[in-house]
Amino acid sequence: MYEKEQGNFFWGRKQLWRGIRRNYCLYLFLLPAVVFIGVFCYAPMYGVLMAFQDYSPAKGILGSPWVGLKWFRTFFDLPRFWQIVKNTLVVSLYSLAVGFPIPILLALMINSVKSTRFKKLTQTVTYMPHFISTVILVGMMSVFLSPRSGFLNHLIAMLGGPDGLHYMGNAAAFPHLYVWSGIWQNMGWSSIIYLAALSGVDQELHEAAMVDGASKLKRIIHIDLPAIIPTMVILLIMNAGSIMSVGYEKVYLMQNDLNVTTAEVISTYVYKIGLKQQQYSWPKGFTLLGYQKVFEDSRIWTGYGNTLIYTICGTALGTFFTMMAGYALSRKNLPFRSLLMAYFVFTMYFGGGLIPFYMVIKKLQLTNTRTLMVLLGAVGVYNLIITRSFMESNIPEELRDAARVDGCGNGRFFFKIALPLSKAIMAVLVLYLAVSYWDSYFNPMIFLTDRSKYPLALYLREILLTAATGAANSMTTDADAARKLQTMVQVIKYGVIIVSTLPIFCVYPFLQKYFVKGVMIGSIKG
Repeated sequence: MYEKEQGNFFWGRKQLWRGIRRNYCLYLFLLPAVVFIGVFCYAPMYGVLMAFQDYSPAKGILGSPWVGLKWFRTFFDLPRFWQIVKNTLVVSLYSLAVGFPIPILLALMINSVKSTRFKKLTQTVTYMPHFISTVILVGMMSVFLSPRSGFLNHLIAMLGGPDGLHYMGNAAAFPHLYVWSGIWQNMGWSSIIYLAALSGVDQELHEAAMVDGASKLKRIIHIDLPAIIPTMVILLIMNAGSIMSVGYEKVYLMQNDLNVTTAEVISTYVYKIGLKQQQYSWPKGFTLLGYQKVFEDSRIWTGYGNTLIYTICGTALGTFFTMMAGYALSRKNLPFRSLLMAYFVFTMYFGGGLIPFYMVIKKLQLTNTRTLMVLLGAVGVYNLIITRSFMESNIPEELRDAARVDGCGNGRFFFKIALPLSKAIMAVLVLYLAVSYWDSYFNPMIFLTDRSKYPLALYLREILLTAATGAANSMTTDADAARKLQTMVQVIKYGVIIVSTLPIFCVYPFLQKYFVKGVMIGSIKG
């Protein structure tokens, strides 16, 4: 009996090594993504030890003395500790309570529309705000809610609300502005995965319910809603796991001296305490000459050039690496496939934090380099998941088996067959990565000190800030001149919004067909 079990053990090992050798090309496809996630996601986790040390850059993590919970006690003893924690919880729970059900309702409504043309129009309109950068979104909020010229401010006053209230500087309004602007921007994008789940509902169930006299509302409640409950539970668990991790980019942009009592959250506080010394100084002067002046500003063209470099190179690199890794993970007979998938998914829930991440980049001597701007964001776990799911759904095993019989290896199959059949998911990756690189501003703000390497988003933020600062510091006492100055500020802000968003909006209609198809098919099993 023992000899039989031992023989089976060695036979199993032989089969395993034979499978690894046969699929060596797939492991080579996975190598760039594995290294990327290891360096930029797992390596910063080691820096969590800094929280328990009196860290010294000269001594490093291994040489710095341990101080136990000293820094935790210091943080807990801060006068603002409970206020910061409260702000973080309020924003997170508010976003979860309101932002979670709205995409579900939107998906159910879109799915119930019979007109295909109207359905596509609705999807396009609701998806497009997702591609507006955070910098531009906050700029739009500043323009639309301006106390003097903001049309939303005037609309609120017409409906009986306060007239001339500075909402962006109102501490009580901050959570509402943060949450509802996020819902407007992301509800269409977040509804895609629910639409993908609803597309798998058997239509015969609806036909049988209609025969029994069920109304559309009852069919939604008793057929559509139960079909997406598993997806809802998974996404709710994922969202609940990040309650204490409010994104610092949008919060940081919306913060000012007037609303900081409700706008300071843990992530922005950590950034200010740990990395504030790396922040650059904004320029002081700006002549307000409207749209023409925006385009005459040399910073715009420098930013456009840098952003094009980062976007083109990063998108090409990210798409290629993600397609290779997604194809490898879609092969169900790949040894250690589940372990590799867990390696990637783990980073969606756990991270090292901003400061350890910065320390890793500095240790690699990648700060203030264009290489870093191209590498950051090239490989994303969510992109890997939808790419893997798309290839599992659209490249049948029978096709792979037939190619293998004809002597076609994994590498040749990927380039000759898999890629041509994956245009839809490639369009998704190209658009998603391009928007991410085009809109990126926080990583460049942290890691770049050479102004000649700044992307467009950083220069646009400078222009927005300097325009507002120039108007605020104006010493004119002429009411007419002051009004013209404020009008010019709004013109500049509108010009900046158009300059930033127009390229993406011009590209999106050409990729929309493949984009929607790719995301929906890739989300069914994701």
